[in-house]
Amino acid sequence: MIKLTVDYDSGRKKGILITDYLPVIREHFSVEDKDQAFKRRFSVGYRPPTRKYVITPQGRFEPRLLFAILDFLKDQNVPLDIQITENFKKVLQTPALGKELVKLNIPLRDYQEESILEALEAKSGIILLPTSAGKTLVIATLVLSILKQQNLKTLILVPNIQLVTQTHSDFIEYGISPEDITMWTGNHIPNKDAKIVVCNIQILQSEKQDLSLLKEIGLLVVDEVHVCKKSNLINKILDEIQAKYRFGFTGTLPDNNLDQWNIFGKFGKILYKKKSYDLREQNYITEVVVAVLKLLYTNLPRFSQSSATNPIQAYEEEIQFLQTNNFRNSIITKLVNKVDKNTLILVDRIIHGEELLRVLQTNTDKQVFFVNGNVDIEEREKIRSLMEQQDNIVCIAISKIFSTGINIKNLHNIIFAAIGKAKIKIIQSIGRTLRKHASKKRATIFDIWDNLKYGNNHMIERMSLYEEEKIPITITEIKES
Repeated sequence: MIKLTVDYDSGRKKGILITDYLPVIREHFSVEDKDQAFKRRFSVGYRPPTRKYVITPQGRFEPRLLFAILDFLKDQNVPLDIQITENFKKVLQTPALGKELVKLNIPLRDYQEESILEALEAKSGIILLPTSAGKTLVIATLVLSILKQQNLKTLILVPNIQLVTQTHSDFIEYGISPEDITMWTGNHIPNKDAKIVVCNIQILQSEKQDLSLLKEIGLLVVDEVHVCKKSNLINKILDEIQAKYRFGFTGTLPDNNLDQWNIFGKFGKILYKKKSYDLREQNYITEVVVAVLKLLYTNLPRFSQSSATNPIQAYEEEIQFLQTNNFRNSIITKLVNKVDKNTLILVDRIIHGEELLRVLQTNTDKQVFFVNGNVDIEEREKIRSLMEQQDNIVCIAISKIFSTGINIKNLHNIIFAAIGKAKIKIIQSIGRTLRKHASKKRATIFDIWDNLKYGNNHMIERMSLYEEEKIPITITEIKES
């Protein structure tokens, strides 16, 4: 029988595992550090560790990671005597919550109600709902249902300033009193009398901000919680928030185990999970297809000799070739002119967006806009509202800006002009067009497949993701003449 004691370090605000089985537990909750493994091959003297751990050599860990640790131990089939001290129990002990839900102006779907009830039962944890599942309504109902029972100051943390405005507006639309909710941004000082504060991650990282308000927070909700990766500065801010009621919402967790364990440690275990294809089958969100356009280049780029041994340079040269390629841009132009309704074109770089804007403004009769970081929130909202009210508008946008949280129901087409292979960004980008609209029976993702080294590699990753999400795919080859 192996003894395991779970205690709490109040000074460092971490749990402590006391057991001879600690090395086995630490090894499971670790990942290979490829950089250090490479350096170790050539190091002399000091040998750097080749793994990254979420549990320290002394056994310290984020308290809510305990759920994952206990699940691991159950799977080991090792006889264990587990003792959890009263000091540790107090950290997670929270008054029980009733399951009476506050009714807002929009009725809940069955899965939305199920996810809220799970959250109320657990009092902390992670809820996985895909883009277009109505996450903001779920958050609003959950928060109001808790506040009806507990007098708590609530912080809703979102990834960007545009989502602050949108979340604040949505809450009021759902029926929450404007006096009960306030925004906290660089342009908005929060009303300290409001029960609910909505703010973006960046404002909490500003040295100019007074963060004393965080000490009052009793209920914490983080939307798009996948941004809370192990290496991100936001983790230090979260450590200052001692709210025992805490929930993280996202459509997809990071692939990296270290990042997942970091999120589990801050918020707890996964409480509820719904996949996008489930909602499509139940007709809650729009059907979607991916039309892949495989471009076969005749006039291949001339890469420099040094790029053969320098992958970063080789990738950059391929990207630069594609951004100004006449054949490629002509295909995008023809596509824009052919499709009906509104179209969103996603790019990763400003210079690429500017080039497409220049090409399209002289080759289409449709209204064309380009949204990047220099476009202020008010102007972005005007473009979004215009797309809701009109058809045949083309919006070129930096994927980091428009892949998360932008709500445009009247969006029928998305062109992946350059989006890479990042799983979360791609899933969220697809989600931009899944919201129901009276004029929309099906949404189409046009994915540009460049038949070049990195274009092929990235396309393999995206195809795997489409298959995982059960999205139908068609492939059309187009050869440069």
